[in-house]
Amino acid sequence: LVGMQRAKELCFTGRNVRADEAVAIGLALTKTEGDVTEEAIAVAEAIAANGPYAVSLTKRAINESEGAPPAAGYANERNLFAMCFGSADQSEGVAAFLEKRTANLKGS
Repeated sequence: LVGMQRAKELCFTGRNVRADEAVAIGLALTKTEGDVTEEAIAVAEAIAANGPYAVSLTKRAINESEGAPPAAGYANERNLFAMCFGSADQSEGVAAFLEKRTANLKGS
């Protein structure tokens, strides 16, 4: 997350990282005071509000493309994106949009 040089520095020194520095170096997304439960729940709800199949393919695209040459990553993303268009969730999403209602996505 932070790059090899920063990771080595943190691991070798064992120093503590303040919240503002963690955000600045990309180790944390936000700085939250106190209990982070509410923020974690809000993020989880935002993810859950999206199509589970599309979210799983997005996660797969990111994980499989990490460290790959750009052309390979683009090809992988294109193939996974195409898989979304053959799914029941895609059909339901389009129908819900046209009917101006909330989609009932099931993850398939």
